[in-house]
Amino acid sequence: MRLNLTAWRARSSDGQTATAAPETAVAAAPAAKGRALRFAVTVALTSAAIALAATGQAITTRHLPHIVWPLGVLHRFLTAYGPHARTLSGAIILLVAGAIVLGLASLRSDSAASDDPMLDRTRPLPVRSAIDWILLLGVAIGVTLWALFLYELYDDNYEHQLNFVLAAAAVLIALPLVKRDFIDRHVRWNVSRLLPLHAVFLTIVVGTFIALNMRDLGSWKYSAVGDEYNNFNYALAIAKTGVFNPWSHRGADLLGSELGSAMQALFMRLGSEDNFAWRLYAVVVTAASFIPFYFLVRELFRARVAVLATCFVASSHYLFGYAHHGLYLDGLLPTSLGLWLLVIGLRRDSSLALFAAGIALAFGFYTFESGRAAVVVVSLF
Repeated sequence: MRLNLTAWRARSSDGQTATAAPETAVAAAPAAKGRALRFAVTVALTSAAIALAATGQAITTRHLPHIVWPLGVLHRFLTAYGPHARTLSGAIILLVAGAIVLGLASLRSDSAASDDPMLDRTRPLPVRSAIDWILLLGVAIGVTLWALFLYELYDDNYEHQLNFVLAAAAVLIALPLVKRDFIDRHVRWNVSRLLPLHAVFLTIVVGTFIALNMRDLGSWKYSAVGDEYNNFNYALAIAKTGVFNPWSHRGADLLGSELGSAMQALFMRLGSEDNFAWRLYAVVVTAASFIPFYFLVRELFRARVAVLATCFVASSHYLFGYAHHGLYLDGLLPTSLGLWLLVIGLRRDSSLALFAAGIALAFGFYTFESGRAAVVVVSLF
């Protein structure tokens, strides 16, 4: 009797399992169809956003077609552009519409509870052992070295060896942060298994941008803008003499940073000290800024949004134009790098990333003036 009861329970259990499987499959079918529909809608909206943005970009060099004549409604606010006011009005409306549609395509379909919080719970800097006290003493020494560096700098006693003092100060200040993030508790980095694919994508974008700009970088069309030759001559003098103070803002025209001119001089020394090598620095530093920009957007949103955003930025005619001009774009790299490290530090409670973000954003003060705006944004945040 006991054996029969056991067999009956087994048959009953098998029957429930057999009937439960089709019910689960039936319930999963609508969910799969819903995911497929959402994916199709996302692809359609993304394609529409690209089409709107491309159309807005294309009509900037043409007259506004009569079929879209109502898009010139903003022409009264663009009278400074004369007969091109209606065309620019249409381009602005199409570009903004593309951005809105792209935002709709980027909306998450899952719950907000699954999103990563911007601010993780922060942990204090531990001081529990003799090693911690020694590291804090090192921080005090680092701050003292930094003060010595500033004193010598403001006293116009700069020598290249002074940079070793600054580097030692930064290392001593960072050591307790390294211990906090990697020894006391490991910071989660969430390295994706698709990282090689991201690397391939960035290599293609960066390489394409550099190749397209190098193609006509030495053209006569970009050789006589007029206001940049003091910068060229200043960088050429550094390339020939090697004398410069990277922490000074008394560069070309007593306005520019000598650090930027020194980097231009490095490219000139590696090249043939001509106009092409001088402009190539702006192309390379702009292309390099796409890398932290991509990871910043990927950290805040998703990989698909990061891919589209990076492609849009890398194809900007503004960047292509000023990359040929040779100036004004060097602030992109410290800005995007600093903001990415800031988000990493806040989301993953990494004091070392926050420290590195401060250093990266500080380098924005040694680029074009727009590179300093990120410090204001971060301070307000």
